[in-house]
This record gives sequence, structure tokens and C-alpha cells, in this order.
Amino acid sequence: MIVVASSHISGPAAGYSGLDNIDVVRNQQFGNMSLPANSHLLYLLLRETRGFGVNISLGTAPGGKDVIDSWPVPASLGICVRDFRRGWFPDEQPLFLSSDSWGASSVNASLIFVRGL
Repeated sequence: MIVVASSHISGPAAGYSGLDNIDVVRNQQFGNMSLPANSHLLYLLLRETRGFGVNISLGTAPGGKDVIDSWPVPASLGICVRDFRRGWFPDEQPLFLSSDSWGASSVNASLIFVRGL
């Protein structure tokens, strides 16, 4: 089961879930919510939508890079990131998308994870 959540996670105690951010143009919290306790990250899907490449980081604090450190997203293309520096979260945890230079870029992002293990 894949659940796309914008403000809460619903469904069974264990299973696949996702967080989405559309048209990200500045540093911000991912999905405007926290990962639930006992979550393991599977994939981060990123697509740049305005024709300007950008390097994206994912962290447990604003501007953080402890989950993904500066991954390049080519102009007008999509990528799938599976190489996380940290993938297991035993406690509820907010995540933050960031870049050192957004410029005119815009990114759509989806984070897929297993929860409740």
C-alpha cells in the first residue's frame, strides 16, 4: 500500500508510505510533517521542472545534509536516489529539503519509505 500524505499518515500500522513536495523553490520541511517512528527510507524521487539544474540535500534539521549530501538534479530531468547516509529512523523525525543555491530551479520531490517495522 502506498499512501501519499500531505498533513498526516493514515492506514495500517506497517506498510509503504510517501511524502510529496511539489514546486519546491526554497529550503523547507519535507511534506510539512514528520516521518513516523520506525521508518526506513527506500527512494527519493526528484524532478527539476524549470530548466535549471540544482544540488539538493536532505537532512534532519533545516539546511542539514545528514541524510543526503548535495545530490545533483539535472535541469528538466528526474532522478531516483537510493543512497542515503542515514536511512533508519527509530523515532518520529521531520526531514528538510535544502540547496545552497536554488537560483531559478524548482523541484518536485517524493520520498517513499517503509513504516511501522
